[in-house]
Amino acid sequence: MIDEVPLEITTFRSEGTYSDNRHPDAVAFTLSIEEDLARRDLTINAMAFHPTRGIFDPFKGQEDLASGIIRTVGEPAKRFSEDALRILRALRFASSLQFTLEDATAQAILQCGPLLASVHPQRLRRELDGLLTGAAAPRVLREYLDVLGVLIPELLPLRDFDQRCRFHRYDALEHTARVLGNVPEEPRIRWAALLHDIEKPSCLRIDSKGCGHFAGHPKAGADTARKILTRLMYPSRFIDEVCGLVRYHDTQIPLTEAGVCRMLLNLDLRGELFIDLVNLKIADERGKGLGETERLRAAKQLPGLLRQARDNNHPCHLGNLNITGSDLLQAGFTPGPAIGNTLRTLLYDCIDEKVENDRDALLKYAKELQDKGL
Repeated sequence: MIDEVPLEITTFRSEGTYSDNRHPDAVAFTLSIEEDLARRDLTINAMAFHPTRGIFDPFKGQEDLASGIIRTVGEPAKRFSEDALRILRALRFASSLQFTLEDATAQAILQCGPLLASVHPQRLRRELDGLLTGAAAPRVLREYLDVLGVLIPELLPLRDFDQRCRFHRYDALEHTARVLGNVPEEPRIRWAALLHDIEKPSCLRIDSKGCGHFAGHPKAGADTARKILTRLMYPSRFIDEVCGLVRYHDTQIPLTEAGVCRMLLNLDLRGELFIDLVNLKIADERGKGLGETERLRAAKQLPGLLRQARDNNHPCHLGNLNITGSDLLQAGFTPGPAIGNTLRTLLYDCIDEKVENDRDALLKYAKELQDKGL
């Protein structure tokens, strides 16, 4: 590290064949910078700089940068077969830089896409996150669905899936792409946007008028999202958060402080996760192509209600209650799981304004619940 800038130092080298689609079978050291650059993946990554000689660019990477082009060094299929992760790297650069893939490179990506199945999930994650958080992620999803489908085959049924619903102008893939492009460029919410309607095809039911309905698709989608992200070896907390967003993306939240507090509890009390949910809801409504709907207007009111709930000290988690487990024990409640269950009941009833958030009032209410066997 020099002035907080990471520098990686290596010798010039050339490489042999890649029989395992990842590691070169042999490495030879060389004195030639051109030989070293010739083994790079993309022209924009195959430039070198010398303080007195300037930029060395044998593969015209500067031209491709200026033109917004992603192009491999040498034959595309050979580059991708050497290390299949380069397929995702090319798509990640296309997404994050909003570049276009050169024709031969694009064709090779589609041809070599199945090789991605051999790449270890831990290597895939960084590239997938970079791809999904790029400004051109919707375009990459539309154009390279078959490639992404090698890793996430559950996405493939979204293509040309007619939702047969007056609340949607677009098929499921186009809707997903539009939602993806209308949420913040952060991995958690981008993954939720990608997977929020993943189970719509499996949940489709047609009524007597020929209209489509998707009862249960958020819960089914959350279950499938968990399988996908677990398969890709994402951290458990990240998986829980994405699945929470998918699970509640279609839930209508009452436009009250109590409604917001209940959803905070559903999302494990995290305010920033609630804001992600609001952003996902807004993008979901906009992605339907119906303009300023009632549900869109409702979603836009939720951040203000969250601020109100906090300003008014509305209880949103157990720590906000003016009573503790120790208070219940001192009042004669039996130790054990019943203490926690009683506190949770008090919290929900306090949120619903059935009881005041006052220690004496809560203690009296708890005893009444106990007497009723609740």
